[in-house]
Amino acid sequence: MGSSGQGAAPRLVAALVCILAMAPAWGRAALEGDPPLTRHLPDVDAYPQNFAIAQDRQSIVYVGNYDGVLIFDGERWELLRLPNRDLARSLTFDGVDRVYVGGHDQVGYIRRDAAGREQYHDLTPLFQSVLGEGEDFEDVWDIHVAREGVFFRALRHVFLYEPVSGATRVWRHPGRFGAIAQSGDHVVLQFRGEGLRQYLNGEWRPLPGSAPLDELVWSLLRMPDGGLLALAADGRWRVYKDGRVSNFKVPASFPPSSSIPAGTELPDGTLVLVSSEGKVYTLDPRTGAHRHFALDTGFLIDVVPARGGGLLIAAEDRLVHLEWPAPWTAQGESYGMNSSLVSMVRWGNRWHALTSSGVFAVEPTADGASRFRTLDWTQAEAWDLLPIDANTALLADSYDLIQISGQRARRVTNGALYPYLLRRALGDPNVVLMGLQPGVGLARRSGSEWKVAVEDHTLDELEASSMVESEPRVLWVGSDRGGVWRIRFTPAYGAIEETRRFGPGEGITYGEPRGGWVTQLADGTLVATTSNGVFRWTGERFTAFDLGGLDIVRGKGEWIELATAPDGARWAYSHKHVYREVGGGWRREEIGGVRRGAVESLTFDETGAPVFSSTRAVLRFDAAAAAPASDGVPTVQLRAVERRDASGAVQALPVDGALSLRDGDFGLRIRFALPEFRQAGATRYATRLAGLEPHMSAWSDANTLQYPRLPPGNYRLEVMARDALGRDSRGPPLELTIAPAWYASNAARALWLILGILVLSALTVGAVRWRTVRLERLVAERTAELRTANERLDAMAHLDGLTGVPNRRELDRHLEKAWTQCAKESRELAVLAIDVDGFKRYNDLHGHQSGDEMLVRLVREASACLNRRADLLARYGGDEFFVVRIGASLAGARELAETLRQRIEVAALGATVSIGAAARSPSGGGQVRDLVRAADAALYAAKSAGRNRVAA
Repeated sequence: MGSSGQGAAPRLVAALVCILAMAPAWGRAALEGDPPLTRHLPDVDAYPQNFAIAQDRQSIVYVGNYDGVLIFDGERWELLRLPNRDLARSLTFDGVDRVYVGGHDQVGYIRRDAAGREQYHDLTPLFQSVLGEGEDFEDVWDIHVAREGVFFRALRHVFLYEPVSGATRVWRHPGRFGAIAQSGDHVVLQFRGEGLRQYLNGEWRPLPGSAPLDELVWSLLRMPDGGLLALAADGRWRVYKDGRVSNFKVPASFPPSSSIPAGTELPDGTLVLVSSEGKVYTLDPRTGAHRHFALDTGFLIDVVPARGGGLLIAAEDRLVHLEWPAPWTAQGESYGMNSSLVSMVRWGNRWHALTSSGVFAVEPTADGASRFRTLDWTQAEAWDLLPIDANTALLADSYDLIQISGQRARRVTNGALYPYLLRRALGDPNVVLMGLQPGVGLARRSGSEWKVAVEDHTLDELEASSMVESEPRVLWVGSDRGGVWRIRFTPAYGAIEETRRFGPGEGITYGEPRGGWVTQLADGTLVATTSNGVFRWTGERFTAFDLGGLDIVRGKGEWIELATAPDGARWAYSHKHVYREVGGGWRREEIGGVRRGAVESLTFDETGAPVFSSTRAVLRFDAAAAAPASDGVPTVQLRAVERRDASGAVQALPVDGALSLRDGDFGLRIRFALPEFRQAGATRYATRLAGLEPHMSAWSDANTLQYPRLPPGNYRLEVMARDALGRDSRGPPLELTIAPAWYASNAARALWLILGILVLSALTVGAVRWRTVRLERLVAERTAELRTANERLDAMAHLDGLTGVPNRRELDRHLEKAWTQCAKESRELAVLAIDVDGFKRYNDLHGHQSGDEMLVRLVREASACLNRRADLLARYGGDEFFVVRIGASLAGARELAETLRQRIEVAALGATVSIGAAARSPSGGGQVRDLVRAADAALYAAKSAGRNRVAA
């Protein structure tokens, strides 16, 4: 017995130390999720293998690819092939106007011409002149721009190019070269087998103490203290500084350096590293602060800081924009959250997630991150958790009130209470007020047990969604469809004394639905919100409440909810948007990059930071995170001005300065773009052609203008863009003059007068003939009108009358045609079968008219995901649609399906979709109906697996 007692104390101390050590991780760190990211997939015909990335001063992005250089301006991808039609291994922007390119036995640079087109300038002949006969330099792995010139590093060669004079030099090393980097005023290069050398007075001189870095180092990153961090094939983390190589301690969660192909240094000294396992690692060498998160499933190739904020990362087959540092982060499915989230509640030192399938605890993991773990308290929907003390809490699930004591659950009721909200009573700590579905009630504590004391389900329209006890025994309740209610309890909370619903007679009005939401501000003011606005309780009635201009920024008819942070900061939110009061006014926060589904609730963590629960993720806002850079913010720019004549010939015109053209039978096509990559499709444009249009156009996503023929005159094209953060930019205007044609000059007018007289005489002679011809022409016009009417009827027979997309008949015709085309061209044909989840239930709840409106909106969202001209979206029947894409593999079809599914999910249509994807190569045999059956089978699998998912 004594021995057992002596062992218990150390174990207790150890357990206490463990708990205290884990407490910080359960606190703030536990809710630090992934920053917003946007994936941009090239839609050009290029092999999906990337190698490098660069961004120029105009913010245009260049990606080194297996087939050349991919160029992306935020709206359009282009492929620029190198002269030898081989890969582009390395890229570097010189800070002025050139992007240098290193390929396989190929070097050069890209510079934009007067027409805004990126042109490749080949420097290979210059380097071949300094090589021996038959000597190749193969891949150029790195490019470094320094004051001495541009260094191109190949495996066994290093070239120096001086841009002003065109002079070149070459160095060879039989042991091969490694990384090249800038260290202070000098360029440093690894000579493999020897260590590092620095470039001094035209020679490479050994760096003392660098000999331990003799194995392959493929990257050297500058440290805040002036050292160089080596990423090497041996996997070790080492730093060269002050003439010595030392081991560099990284967090335990970091992989070997051999798994880090590239990294970059941010202005604040933070290192950003990308890994071959698809993860991003950040590390502040001065403080040791670090983060890591999964970005993609494949290899991450390269990373550069993005102009305007964030990071640009080249993955194997795509470009990724990562918001970092990020005020908004999200924890979702990758953290173990696989249910629909209702709200987050902090009890003690641990966060609890209330979801559609029960309660999850947020717990730290061994690598310093966190993960959601299912608790066994309930299998039903968990709606509210009310901490009573350190050991006890009450849980409201779909059916019962549950008491949690010592992490064990005990049901207080028998399955018919339907609690939704729980609040401690102001006038008695042993009473908890309950919002029911429908009605209200209360529970009372007797000893250590809680029991339901009052339960009223007679208030049919009072389905509680918010509750505030403004003073003891006076409870205000907001409901989704029944508006705002006031409930009074008798003394000692013995029974319900009064129930009253408030409406227009009391100063509060409702839109549709007739919902109301209540809260109490920090100064005690009771506030109710409806889709008609914000209202304040004066003690006798409700009055309209401006609340510092919130009505100005919220959407029309948008039903918002309010909350006040511990520091007094005020927040508002709806299912789609989040608003923050800043500097006496309100601004809408951009959460599109992190929001997953609808925003459901708001609470605050121990630091006062807001924690939002969206349907599929926890969103956290950190005001201390760095705001996007104010310098280098991308601005809208003209990308192409083209003259197109009647024959279809195209002439590229200068995009800068002024254009002067002579009137003729031609049109103008003008394309512009904002190179901003935070959210695909989020940029909006407004334009005006002064001299033709009096006002700026409405904001839209259109980035191309067409003018079939402009009359002679002076014009000025003005273009504005608004990015995902709501920032506006205006590009320099394009001055355009259309001079009259030669035949419209004064001399020509005199000639035309003489000719007019002659023509008038001829017309008199031909009047009789004209009357005859006129009758023939009328007959021809009537015939043409009849033909046009028949063509319109034929077109209507091929379109769905509700959604306006092709119908089943046109789908069948298009599939046969596409199958034949792909068979001839030996290409694959992909089909997506799309079905709305629970559409019948949606119709039953909202009516068939609402169901039709939802299908129209769904088609609009789905069409926005189809960026190829040949893509076809058709209505198969009822709530099922098909997408046909020519030349897409099964992987490409699945990715398109996932993009489409996610867009519809976050669009808050009231429903989700399940998608089956299939692809076939017609040249391999079979028939098109086999492809359709495969897509239907995949759709059935997606439905069977739980809906709102993709199967292939």
